[in-house]
Amino acid sequence: EPLPKGMDAVVSRKMYRYRQRTLMDELNRLLTEAVDGAIFDLAREVFVKARPDAAKSWDSLAARLAKGPRADDVKQALSTSDGTPKVLEVSGADEEKKEEA
Repeated sequence: EPLPKGMDAVVSRKMYRYRQRTLMDELNRLLTEAVDGAIFDLAREVFVKARPDAAKSWDSLAARLAKGPRADDVKQALSTSDGTPKVLEVSGADEEKKEEA
């Protein structure tokens, strides 16, 4: 079947990309969930091997680590009111003064 010409081609490509994007978003979510689970299990195994005496506290440690800041909170903290990123200037001047003292 020949490819559509003109506006039909544009609309067809747009519909195809939309369908592909929704599929890719779902696959990305599933892959991220699988990778996060695997990393969690691997970290648990390493923790149990490294600290067998502290392995009992894994669940409480995992619960505390899981309560990180939400993405919206981090985004808000790192951006200005108009949505542009904040520029943080860091200089070694303070460190030099401490070394001299």
